[in-house]
Amino acid sequence: MRVGYQVGHVVQRDSIDHQQQWQNHLAQFRASRDAGFDIYCWAHHYLIDPFQHFQPWPVLARLAGEPGDMKLATSVLLLPLLNPVDVAEQAATLDHIAEGRFILGIGLGYRPEECEAFGTRMSQRGARCTESMGLLRRLWSEDEVTHHGRYYQ
Repeated sequence: MRVGYQVGHVVQRDSIDHQQQWQNHLAQFRASRDAGFDIYCWAHHYLIDPFQHFQPWPVLARLAGEPGDMKLATSVLLLPLLNPVDVAEQAATLDHIAEGRFILGIGLGYRPEECEAFGTRMSQRGARCTESMGLLRRLWSEDEVTHHGRYYQ
């Protein structure tokens, strides 16, 4: 059995400075690695005022340089809000940097304010996610991709 660690990564914006928050996250990562966890998961959110949240791509890229073989994952990347070409590039780059230890975890999201900020209707999340996932697989496996979908071109 493999066991992962979901990071408690959201803090009150004014309760701690950014650098101290990052040092706390780094200490959490190292402690979970040293305790023998197999996977370290980082969530993805926007607009969570009054809280602060570091974004997963740069965080996981930084952690990929730490010693050890613990896998790194997005626990839930808000795929319906993102451009699948960018996600494909970011995920492939991160997997390369992490020497094959990256796991892309996706989800629909649940917060209306995040959807609204990206011009996405809550009712379209499932269909957008399905189309995006199919496109991601093609972008990772085909030399040339042409796509004319409902949400992505």
